[in-house]
Amino acid sequence: MKLQRIVLQDNTALQKLVLTQLQDLAGKIELLEQDLGSQSGPLCLGVDEERRFVLLISSIVEEDAILLKALGQLNWIVRHHSLLIRLFNKQGVEFSPSPRATLIAPSFSTTLQETIAFIAFDIDLYEYRAVELNHERGLLLDPVLISGRKMTSPTASASPVFQDSSSKVQLTDTERKFFEGFFPKSLPT
Repeated sequence: MKLQRIVLQDNTALQKLVLTQLQDLAGKIELLEQDLGSQSGPLCLGVDEERRFVLLISSIVEEDAILLKALGQLNWIVRHHSLLIRLFNKQGVEFSPSPRATLIAPSFSTTLQETIAFIAFDIDLYEYRAVELNHERGLLLDPVLISGRKMTSPTASASPVFQDSSSKVQLTDTERKFFEGFFPKSLPT
């Protein structure tokens, strides 16, 4: 019996594994529909314990475009919110505050993580590792960012805003020359 790391060949295989492990994601997600048609592509839509719509998007590669896809699909959910509530009324969806998204990929760039700090939607990030044990496949899901809270290193900040007002930015000579024309009195020494 040996746990082996495996490489998934396509997004469909990853999505199937994600759907078998919904209990491992924050918010106790219940699947509503895995191929709901929208103008931004098929949606994998669930609802969490707060009865909030949750968009599930997975990718087998690190790509910042996953965030654009999520924002387009979240926008579609917001525009069609009342219709979705009527469609899924039998599953107990009566009211849902703004939807949230759960993105799953092997890794996420620092730029993507920092950008999420400026987005009004709640977006959860999970990095995955695909594994196999006794011919059974599964995912090891590591939370990176859960609804605006950074989960990885406590010393690293997901926000580009300084945590401490006494922090100083170290500029190179080239950067200093560039910025001096715009902010001559506010540059750090």
